[in-house]
Amino acid sequence: MIKFLTILISFLYLSGSSQTNSMFWKNRKPFNDYWQQDVEYSIKVKIDEKKLTVGGALQLFYTNNSSDTLQEVFFHLYQNAFQEGAYYDKLQKNKGVKPRYGLYEKDGLGTVVNSLTSSKGVDSIIRDNTLLNVKLKKPIIPYETVAFTIEFKTYWGNGSSRRRMKAYYTEGGNV
Repeated sequence: MIKFLTILISFLYLSGSSQTNSMFWKNRKPFNDYWQQDVEYSIKVKIDEKKLTVGGALQLFYTNNSSDTLQEVFFHLYQNAFQEGAYYDKLQKNKGVKPRYGLYEKDGLGTVVNSLTSSKGVDSIIRDNTLLNVKLKKPIIPYETVAFTIEFKTYWGNGSSRRRMKAYYTEGGNV
């Protein structure tokens, strides 16, 4: 069973969580014991098109629908994959690909989490490349909903590596 939560920070997708939505997973279970984790969120951001940054605050409500008690949660910081020394960068170099770094990537900037709080308390935060491991002071018990507040800033560049979101601009000036 899944022992932890994976949440995507940069460009979360939620297809709908309404109990009346026919596409909501609880209304379309493939078998009786089937479950998924639920996430509801609100994001307030400021997009700076000239500096190619997105910053703001994320309010996230996570419901543990599993029968497991969770001691920690994980957040993906995808934009951190495109920095020199990142696991993806090392993989490219091992395959003989020489990456070209974008505006912020050469400075090691991807997604920066400025603050993270939880209604369960945060014991420690461990950043490992594209993963943010949050150890909680109190566990998330089965079927419990927990609030997280995250303040962040993501820096975009136009390097040579594959991106989930591509910035179309000329270095030094947005086109």
